[in-house]
Amino acid sequence: MICGIVFFASLWIVPRIAFPKKDDSAYHTMRDAKSVYDQTGIYQFTVRDVWGNILHPLTPGYQDTLNEQVDTVDAFFAKRDIHTANEMTGKYAGKNVIFVLMESMDDWMITYQDTPTLKKLMREGIQFTNFYTPGYGNARTLNSEFCMNTGFYLPTTGSDMFDYMENDFRQSMAWQMRENGYSAKVFHYNNPGYYKRGELEPAMGYENYVSYSDYESDRYILCDDNLLFDIPEVSQQFFREGATFNTVITRSAHLGYTYNEIITSVFINKYPEYRGLYASEEECSARLKAKLVDDFFKRLLQELTDRGQLENTVIVAMTDHYTYGYKNMEELYAHSKVDSDLLLEKVPCFIWSADKPGIKVDKTLNTADLVPTVLNLMGITPDCSYLGQDAFDPNYKGYAIFPDGSWICDGVAWQNGEILMNTTGRVVTQEEIDAMAELAQGYLNVNNLLLTSDYYKKQ
Repeated sequence: MICGIVFFASLWIVPRIAFPKKDDSAYHTMRDAKSVYDQTGIYQFTVRDVWGNILHPLTPGYQDTLNEQVDTVDAFFAKRDIHTANEMTGKYAGKNVIFVLMESMDDWMITYQDTPTLKKLMREGIQFTNFYTPGYGNARTLNSEFCMNTGFYLPTTGSDMFDYMENDFRQSMAWQMRENGYSAKVFHYNNPGYYKRGELEPAMGYENYVSYSDYESDRYILCDDNLLFDIPEVSQQFFREGATFNTVITRSAHLGYTYNEIITSVFINKYPEYRGLYASEEECSARLKAKLVDDFFKRLLQELTDRGQLENTVIVAMTDHYTYGYKNMEELYAHSKVDSDLLLEKVPCFIWSADKPGIKVDKTLNTADLVPTVLNLMGITPDCSYLGQDAFDPNYKGYAIFPDGSWICDGVAWQNGEILMNTTGRVVTQEEIDAMAELAQGYLNVNNLLLTSDYYKKQ
């Protein structure tokens, strides 16, 4: 027994003494696997790979810890009402799905003047009017991208989710769609090493990550999201045969907001009227970029129409985060009509199809709710539970929970012991606050355990 303890202890201690890591930042960057090995060397092999993935799982107590974590998650889900079919279940069953993650496309940027196409899609489709994208982890876009695919957020513990890419993500949107006969691909301008998407997207169930940079190297040309349609090799993959689930990550509205920023500098020549059109250079640049996102959706609708696919396609669109790159915070608060950072987190989210249901959902929702909501609309019933819930479930009251324990629910926003917003017209009791605070802490704990316990493998 003693020899066994000494043996396992040496496996833990010796590599840390003999092979100290060179730079832990390598695990929190956008590098691919080769870059990580180049920077961390033998530490990665001995401590992270051999110990972490092979030997540590064999140590006494490891499986007990995992079982305890899974039990905690099971208990959290057991407290919920069982999801049942509702009037929206299967509404879009069998249709192709295009999921658009709109980089930095804040709600105040959508206007009839600058974005008439988006206004039309939101008015005609299913518009989620109180949709929040809480900023978990240390990379806002990656956090939303990860959550809209898996149904839960990056960890709040400071650990690197890239350590968990061997996890089983069979609950993810892409895996569920593929299990129901769809093919699934991701399209974006950036190279596969950025956010390790070349590894991450397949881990989350996609067949592959299609980068425009594999076909075009000019960074000025790569500013245009319409390369999705203009590069034949990319377009052919996007409009492929069969049932398709495509995710597109736009770039147009990405920060910063000055005339000499690359995207603005390229497209202000196309739309010169935006120079000086609004009160500040930042606002002019931001609204120009919103126009470019609108151009993308206009082109998308036209391409679908030309190919006879419009009637058989559902477009799901959400923003990854508010315009946090906007420098003038006073101006940003005024645009968003709020007075706190927490309330800035509300962003556009809508689902559109040619049947134009024209529905507004005012329930408070968050990024994690999107996976179960879309799967319900597609008539897909996974044999697992999600951190988020179906927006159309009448038993789900709707809320957004933030990594510091703050929350927004039923017209009330609470943070750091005070109510930031109350649109209910009534006094919010301490009992209600305590109940939501307890829910928030359980939610945050379970969010982390879903990753560390590889929960969906254990179910």
